[in-house]
Amino acid sequence: MCFFFLTETRSRSRMEVSNDVFVVFSWVKAFTFVFGVLLNGVVCLTLLKYRSLLTKVNILIFSMAISDLLSSALPASFSMAADIEKRWIFKDWGCNVTGFLASLTGGVSITHLAAVAYDRYETFELKKKKLFSTDTRTKYIAILCWLFSFVVAIAPVLGWSNYKIEGVGTSCAIHFASSEVNSVSYTVVIFMVYFFVPLLVIFFSYYKVYTSLKKMKNNADNLWGKMSDMAKKTAKLEQKMAILLLIMSLGFILAWTPYAVVSLISACRGTEWIEKIAASIPAIIAKSSSLCNPIVYFLMYKRFRNKAKELLKTYFCSKKI
Repeated sequence: MCFFFLTETRSRSRMEVSNDVFVVFSWVKAFTFVFGVLLNGVVCLTLLKYRSLLTKVNILIFSMAISDLLSSALPASFSMAADIEKRWIFKDWGCNVTGFLASLTGGVSITHLAAVAYDRYETFELKKKKLFSTDTRTKYIAILCWLFSFVVAIAPVLGWSNYKIEGVGTSCAIHFASSEVNSVSYTVVIFMVYFFVPLLVIFFSYYKVYTSLKKMKNNADNLWGKMSDMAKKTAKLEQKMAILLLIMSLGFILAWTPYAVVSLISACRGTEWIEKIAASIPAIIAKSSSLCNPIVYFLMYKRFRNKAKELLKTYFCSKKI
């Protein structure tokens, strides 16, 4: 994996971390904690209250919102408390818990995004849907994504690699910098299952969706002339949902790619090759991605937005007895 980095590793002086850095980091994590919990909480409550919204795709969105809610509530709050104290205060157990939860929720998000991308591919390309043919099968796929991510995330706790304090010392992640075979093998596996394979599925699926939509546009006159108004409306809604899900996928990828690059460099060259602050910033951006999905959903899905407003009005504007 490290054949891209052929030059010799040289030692670098480590920059001292100022108090201002910890203050900024703590505020960013506080923002992630508050708004991540609120926004994803609203998504979960809205989809639970208005079951008509729980289409096959929205079952996966609901499952992702639970993951994002968990990510915002726990890893972010632990790390925020450590930034306030300017050191890791939760010992090894806390490092294992937060590292596990960050890995679990990151894995759940990327596997779900790959699943919804493939669902769009099935919708536009295949005459007969296979994996996502029913709501029940979609629920099973969501459960499998959670189970798969759980197995991958728990492995370091059980001894295959380990979770270690990273960056400025206020968060924990997989020990990418270790040169031991045990850790290197896990690093290779996690890059494959949490990054390269899901990206391949996402890009392949949306490329096929793009070619299908282009074909529909080119044949619009013949196609729309033969279709009923209801069929036209359904097709346009499916197109809009595909665009929404693509934006969610791109948002996640853009948030996590810098962290993946830094982790890859650490795995190949060691932590001395990257300054502490430079290692922490991509991690903060990645773990703030839990805000991306609900924001995109609110902005682009009008029916959901209306139901969410209705839910909030019911809760906050109910008549006092």
